[in-house]
Amino acid sequence: MPNIIFCKFGRKTDMEALFFDGELYLQTLETFRSLEHKERGDKYEGSVSMRSDKNGKITLVNKETGETFKLDKTDSKVIERHSEVSGLHIYCVYCLTFEEHEGMQLGERIEDGIVSGFGDYSVVILDAYTFMEKVKAAVEELGFELLSRKVNYIDLKDYSGKMGPFIKDQSFAHQNEFRIVLMGKGRPEGPLKFSIGSLEDIALIGPSEGIKNLQVEFEDL
Repeated sequence: MPNIIFCKFGRKTDMEALFFDGELYLQTLETFRSLEHKERGDKYEGSVSMRSDKNGKITLVNKETGETFKLDKTDSKVIERHSEVSGLHIYCVYCLTFEEHEGMQLGERIEDGIVSGFGDYSVVILDAYTFMEKVKAAVEELGFELLSRKVNYIDLKDYSGKMGPFIKDQSFAHQNEFRIVLMGKGRPEGPLKFSIGSLEDIALIGPSEGIKNLQVEFEDL
């Protein structure tokens, strides 16, 4: 079984709430679609399918006269969205997987843009499996459903096919994102917040810049 580490970046107050209380703050996919933030905003969030066409045509109809006008379009993209998908709540973490049991300096695997682009403080979750067990237990108690996996990054420029909360454009591949998606009735339309309990026994907290010098070693069981 590979060793997995999660990293969460954000404001100091939010990271302290995560570390000491296990407070998770989830936004909807629609919220991230409308953000203009370089790293957080994504215009394709909430999509269920996409169709890209080359040399397509658009037909316009004058409702009063019935006259039609055909326009050539060299590049077109049709995106289908459903409110049920756009309203899903997600929690995102940076995911590192170590196939071998050896010491690794985290900064060697994390780009500077990640460290500086998401917040000045970070929580490094050293036991991702225990973290997910805590999340699952809390979600079950709330009466919601949960899906979780790593994001699949593909080239969406000319893509046609199914979309979903676990597909993103390859321009975001440096984020190495692992997503927790909450579904089920009774969720609010806006942000969702709940606690999974302290992470002090499975995580570290500190300024984001310090992660560059953090050395992690795994021991064989």
